[in-house]
Amino acid sequence: MKKNKIFFILTFGFGLVLLAISGYVYFVVTASNHSSNSTVLATNVAPVPVFISQFDGTFVSSSAQIIPVVMGVMIDNHPDALPQYGLIQARVVYEAPVEGGLTRFFAFFNREQSVAKVGPVRSARPYFLDWLAEYGGSSYWHCGGSPEALDLIKQYGVWNVNQYYWDSYFWRASDRDAPHNLFTSSDKWQSFFSDSSHSATTTWQGWLFGGSFSSTTLAEPVSQMTINYQSSYVVSWRYDKTTGRYVRLVNGNVYRDDSGTAVQADSIVVQTTDVTVIDEIGRRQIDTVGAGNARVFRNGMMIRGTWKKLDRNSRTRFYDVNNQEIPLQSGQIWIQVIPRDMEVSLAS
Repeated sequence: MKKNKIFFILTFGFGLVLLAISGYVYFVVTASNHSSNSTVLATNVAPVPVFISQFDGTFVSSSAQIIPVVMGVMIDNHPDALPQYGLIQARVVYEAPVEGGLTRFFAFFNREQSVAKVGPVRSARPYFLDWLAEYGGSSYWHCGGSPEALDLIKQYGVWNVNQYYWDSYFWRASDRDAPHNLFTSSDKWQSFFSDSSHSATTTWQGWLFGGSFSSTTLAEPVSQMTINYQSSYVVSWRYDKTTGRYVRLVNGNVYRDDSGTAVQADSIVVQTTDVTVIDEIGRRQIDTVGAGNARVFRNGMMIRGTWKKLDRNSRTRFYDVNNQEIPLQSGQIWIQVIPRDMEVSLAS
């Protein structure tokens, strides 16, 4: 009799627990189906951590990826170098003048990216070293360089991967003429990092990301921006409302990589500075430290402002007329460096 009583008590208590749970579930489900005025029981659910890369403002899966190891590759932009490889996968690209009225690309990749072919790889110039310094002890991939650039690489102790000394991490393509036929890849740079005893510094700071231009009266609608680097080389970025991204054009034609894919970006910055010809070959000196005018383009809008870089190792930042840092759109970023007297056309 005593056992039956105990069994009854346990059964009854278990039933009450089930009833309570069922009532709770019913309440939560039905409350969520009612209007926003309904009261829903709070639950102690831990928030899911959100990690954002300082490199390009995109979401990453862990805190270890917030400040990634990145690498910069010097990419040829001579007419004989077209089409290039790897530009559509680069997360940040700087385009700046070099001799002969040409420009050169400095393309940055996350070390963990998979990229089958990057190039053609060309020679170093001094001003690219100052932008490299903004990414900690990142490696600089190039093939030779101007005398000044090579001297500064030694002086600064730059972790440089010069093809003249590290030939096994590059290859020459047989379907192009030198010097426009040198390439590397993520397989090559992964091998280099495995073989190298150098430890990359990962204490650098990125740009400000997020926010919206639509909330400020400083923003102007701009559907296309055009830079006349020279009469035979006119660069444009056209905003595509469908994708929310910018498409690159050169001389009015969509600019494509080796696969035929259009080169695109999420943020464009036009950085104006002093550019001086320094020798008979036409090499340039470009002021990278100091301040100057800047225009930031994202989401079909433009904000005018200034750029500031306190010293060689500090990050170049972009500010509006109220001296507030301008947030970039997360994703792929292009920095267009131009002389102060260069024409920039805008279309709304």
